[in-house]
Amino acid sequence: MIHCCKKPWDHYRNTHVRNLAWCLLSPSLLASTPEGHDLLPALSPSEHHNWLTQLDQQPEPLLAHMQQCKSPRIGLVFEHYWHFFWQAQLGGAMEPPWSAECRERRWLKNLQVNHPKTHRTLGEADFIAYLTYHQQPSSRLLHRELAVKFYLGFPVPDTPQESPPKCLWLGPNCIDRLDIKLAQMSNKQLQLLHHPEAQNALPPHWQGLPVDSQIVLRGQLFYPAHRQDFSADEAPLNQNHLRGFWYYLEGLLNSIDRHEEVVILNKSDWFCTPALKDQTHIIEKKYLAEELAPYLSDKEAGVLTEVGTQRAAARPLMLSVGHSSTQSSGAARPTQRRWQEARRVFVVPSHWPDTSLPSFKT
Repeated sequence: MIHCCKKPWDHYRNTHVRNLAWCLLSPSLLASTPEGHDLLPALSPSEHHNWLTQLDQQPEPLLAHMQQCKSPRIGLVFEHYWHFFWQAQLGGAMEPPWSAECRERRWLKNLQVNHPKTHRTLGEADFIAYLTYHQQPSSRLLHRELAVKFYLGFPVPDTPQESPPKCLWLGPNCIDRLDIKLAQMSNKQLQLLHHPEAQNALPPHWQGLPVDSQIVLRGQLFYPAHRQDFSADEAPLNQNHLRGFWYYLEGLLNSIDRHEEVVILNKSDWFCTPALKDQTHIIEKKYLAEELAPYLSDKEAGVLTEVGTQRAAARPLMLSVGHSSTQSSGAARPTQRRWQEARRVFVVPSHWPDTSLPSFKT
């Protein structure tokens, strides 16, 4: 089964540039959220492509920027990619304490809001920009809250048999749910700048301006392959969101064509699979069950990853299904092969989602 469709980020070679393109250009999970290029004074698709192409040829500024991100958590990595884009479009960010020079800068990041007496943190605004719209009579503040999530759809067990199954969108380790995440972002994070404490934390010349607050939610939803009647008709969802399927092991093996290959994705590759993969990490179908078994067993076992053998309890795995090909002669690393992804899937332990095993935060 091959579902190969070239995505915008597949045009680039450098892994960080591919990830940046995915963060900017992948479809929102939310119907009400504008696409990435609408978040700032608009860049046309050709302008995006030209900028990313130049960056792909000379990626040093992006590489240096991403080295400053010391956390492996994909939510913080996601924010860091967006910071690079905003800096390229709007110049340097404001930094407190506010000074006269700040008036020349047009945006700030991670504004922490504290209670003036108790100093308890009330929240943090991911991104705020000061923009003047030609069609508007006055300036406004653009407030964006960022999130990247990968959810697996699970039918609610007590749904009446004659009705289509209701669904919950669960994080792979069942510590996160889409409905709860959206409620938290809508009811708390998007309301932050309307609090007096947040207004007082803004630069003086921004205080009191109208605020346009929205969620930027990227990611992918994985549908249960064994439930053909499963659908996601929730109003907030963008119908063009990135889709995949999740399987138990037997279903996964049955879904893969004998000519297809599989790569087990590290968290660092969840945005966009690298264009090149070492041949030792590309798995042929005939070896797939054996390679996946240590990850999916309830008993802890040693598993081989790109950073060496590690101990890991059974947990869901994101996989890239596709095919590899040899590089052109004279390649710097002949053990690497070109990787063309056809689709993304999750494979889960047989007990998922009923698990009390340690979680790996997403």
